[in-house]
Amino acid sequence: SSSSFETISHDGTIVLPEMSWSWSCMSQKIHGEAPSPRAGHSLVKRSDGTVVLFGGKGENNTYFNDVYILDPVKWTWTKIACSGTLPSPR
Repeated sequence: SSSSFETISHDGTIVLPEMSWSWSCMSQKIHGEAPSPRAGHSLVKRSDGTVVLFGGKGENNTYFNDVYILDPVKWTWTKIACSGTLPSPR
């Protein structure tokens, strides 16, 4: 079957705006230190509108326990340096 996302945006980011609930490829470049491509990650929208990404599975069965924040106003990724006992990669 054919996907409407066969042509991916600049960096492969696909968005689902809450106002339209219609999937689309990003038309602008996202800045900052972006996470590597992955699946099975967790995303949470915070009250300030930013989105937190945790973990996931990458290429070659690599599992991550990293954390990134996406600012959807500036379209900028920031990698967060976490401390303490980290959760296992998942």
